[in-house]
Amino acid sequence: MIHLNSRISSVTVFGDRAQIVRTAELELGAGEHHLVFDKLPSSMIQDSFQISAQGAALLSNIRFKESSGLELSEQNINIIEEERQRILDNVRTFGDKLNRLMKEKSFVESIADKLTAPSQESQTVLDADKWMQMINFYHEKLKKIDAQILEVEKANRTWENKLKHFESEVERLGAHYNQTTRQIHFNILMKSAGTIVFQLSYLVSDATWKPCYDLRVSSDQKMMHISYNALVWQNTTEDWEDVSIQLSTGQPGMSGEQPQLSPWSIEIFKPVYKPGFKVSKSPFKEQIGMVTTTSFSPQSLPENWAERHTAEKIPPMPRTASLTFKISGLHSIKSDQNEHLVNIMIEKFPADFQYSSVPKLSPFAYLKARVINHTEYPFLAGETFIFLDNQFVAGAHIKTIAPQEEFWTSIGVDTDIPVERKFLKKYENKQEETDQKMVNMTYEYQIHIRNHKDQTEEIVVWDQLPISHSDEIKVELLAPRYEEDTENLQKNKSEYLKWLLKVKPGEETIIPFKFSVKYPREENVIGLD
Repeated sequence: MIHLNSRISSVTVFGDRAQIVRTAELELGAGEHHLVFDKLPSSMIQDSFQISAQGAALLSNIRFKESSGLELSEQNINIIEEERQRILDNVRTFGDKLNRLMKEKSFVESIADKLTAPSQESQTVLDADKWMQMINFYHEKLKKIDAQILEVEKANRTWENKLKHFESEVERLGAHYNQTTRQIHFNILMKSAGTIVFQLSYLVSDATWKPCYDLRVSSDQKMMHISYNALVWQNTTEDWEDVSIQLSTGQPGMSGEQPQLSPWSIEIFKPVYKPGFKVSKSPFKEQIGMVTTTSFSPQSLPENWAERHTAEKIPPMPRTASLTFKISGLHSIKSDQNEHLVNIMIEKFPADFQYSSVPKLSPFAYLKARVINHTEYPFLAGETFIFLDNQFVAGAHIKTIAPQEEFWTSIGVDTDIPVERKFLKKYENKQEETDQKMVNMTYEYQIHIRNHKDQTEEIVVWDQLPISHSDEIKVELLAPRYEEDTENLQKNKSEYLKWLLKVKPGEETIIPFKFSVKYPREENVIGLD
């Protein structure tokens, strides 16, 4: 039986697993040989392996074997125990020597104290020379003892560190030998002597990847550089050292049978509400194009709500197509449960810039960039890190962008274009109302946009009219005058107003915004400012 010395040559990472390809090269003589791929990881999926051989040879009798652990030989156990005992002996030897030196130092110091301390019983006056000789003697003695203590302490620390390292290695070795290991046995018939290259492929669990992006916007060049990256994670118990990496959105099936399609269903999410279960959404979600979250303020959630709707989350990988990204170069991904960054591609895109503002909610203009994905690959949904002129702006998230699809990216606040919504007045217009049973309230605002930049900038400004849910309440837009959508002013069914303006450098543009609300005088209208 020959144990093959194989190495991982390539890895394809899927959404929840990875395909490993191991390569081994061996020179064999003519005849039949029994070969083994061993030390395969416990995360290996048993029915997923395939073997190929390049050369004049015939494979046969391929079988999978599993072992609950490798056994250390009695000889190896004796060697480990002897080495451990040797280290322990040295630790004890130097520890004992250190204790003796410390006792000797304490003894010498006590004698010196007795001889040099003044005594009330003795009237003997020591000669000055003898006094100095005595002090020098004990000084030199203590100096030698301190030097010996220092050397012994260094040696003792060295052996204690060796003991810690040795015990750590023994623990690691024990963990390795207690792991479940897997082997692939097979026979090969050689018609003649020669060199054979073997490849073993198999699937492992505990591996995944997800896309992430660096979006670097150059305002001067009107360009966006997109670094399409992937975060690869694996805990397969084997390191991938200097291997070729591929990333796939597919669902691998390595058995001998063709996988079968299952019905692909889509539906509209319809949560079930109970009394006290409230949902609030941003009124500007539809027009601004930004992803908003739904906030819940439940007194009590519907029963089994989490179980029924957990599966409705967007999957990390698209189901409409299988994509594979081949990563250039060789990469090392350790089995350490950490995310490792690899680059898929770096591409630059012409960008159109536009400012957008909702002054009712925020006094800022937000810079947005419009880009068309002109690559052949989609941008999968993932996290983004946005940089404007080499300055980090914010983190965000993009949905899946198909090839040739355009998308908008929010770059962040630009303080050079302040936007202010001023409330002017609210009053009842009694002159125009002949029916004294009706109230006609008028609301006047002004929206001020200033451009402190050196060039003309395009900005979209959003506001809204109140929506009447009663035939008795009438809302009318008084300014600006609106009859139908134009290039500069649009209004939709939700009564959102959208102005598209071009503001020259140093210029201030003022938008008049005025509307009236008519309702019966005896009624109390809620929702108005």
